Amino acid sequence: MKHFLATFAVMFAMMTPAHADKADDYLDLRGCTAGGVDALTICLADQTAACIKALGDDGPIGSAAATCHAEALDQAETFMDGYFAPAAFTVQVMELTLQGIGYTKQEETLRENQRVWREHRDQTCTLKVSLAARPDGAEIEMNRCKARLTLQRIGNLENELGVYLN
Repeated sequence: MKHFLATFAVMFAMMTPAHADKADDYLDLRGCTAGGVDALTICLADQTAACIKALGDDGPIGSAAATCHAEALDQAETFMDGYFAPAAFTVQVMELTLQGIGYTKQEETLRENQRVWREHRDQTCTLKVSLAARPDGAEIEMNRCKARLTLQRIGNLENELGVYLN
């Protein structure tokens, strides 16, 4: 198992494109959570396409595509963490402030909800990639799917819980 992991790490390092650190210059997904699912999907697709073009369009499964979609997922995860951490803190403060009047375990519920959502997202994207039966570009499609669903989740949390957590 250790040999497999070491081999994978070496192969991954060799596959990492030289322009990986430049992808974030062409992506700014912060605005992609507003406007509903269609707008989000278009925003994500437009930005990743511009990133791929700027880095040198080398085909749908080339290193520019892999780099840009990986950066999109990284940004989406960062935005999710940036939204979730203050939300959890707000819930903690509310629990302390409202002790004794039935407002308990809300932070625990929020964290469990997030954990379950991440599992659901990952399983949904795994299923989507396996149904597409495209071994070439599976990682790109997985990152694209996870980024889209993560941005969608941020928008949903803002819409459903934002009034309570801001």
